[in-house]
Amino acid sequence: MAIFSLGLAGSVDVSTRTGDIFLATHLLRVRDTRTPGVQDIYKLDEQLIFNTSNILDKSNLEFKIGKLLTVPHFVFKLQERHRIGHEVGAKAVDMEGAAITAEARKHRIPVMALRLISDDMSTREVNYGMVIGPQGKLTPKGAVRFFLAHGRDLLEVFRFARKARRLGARLSEIGTRIIEEIAPLSTP
Repeated sequence: MAIFSLGLAGSVDVSTRTGDIFLATHLLRVRDTRTPGVQDIYKLDEQLIFNTSNILDKSNLEFKIGKLLTVPHFVFKLQERHRIGHEVGAKAVDMEGAAITAEARKHRIPVMALRLISDDMSTREVNYGMVIGPQGKLTPKGAVRFFLAHGRDLLEVFRFARKARRLGARLSEIGTRIIEEIAPLSTP
């Protein structure tokens, strides 16, 4: 048994771009983003990383590999995201990876984390936080406030949502391919 954690992540460096496949070697958790001292470090399963990277190579899918930072809330400002990632040596950031891995560790279940990069350092900075709030929940009040302050950015919000759906579909295809190929490898 193993957990294959698939999801989207934001880039925190200039070499990791939107649409890139990112295979995590470690998950780093910080308590808060203002003082990003690493709270926990989880080294992911080496055999799953090895098998996944071989499958990606065999499928001619280019990918990046490195540390994935898990933060407790969305980080919308690109400068802040870059600063945090640079301080801890990560290439991408998500909100769930370390929590999944922490639970898996309690039960001695190996974990592999694969992310598609949904936005990078060249993404036009839009304060989505006004719309969805720090916990990721859409609020009507926030949507109205966002529209009044940034009406011209509304199209950018819809573009991002459409891009996230396409990336999710691609991630599902990649995840299915990996699981189909790894399952026979792990059967005794």
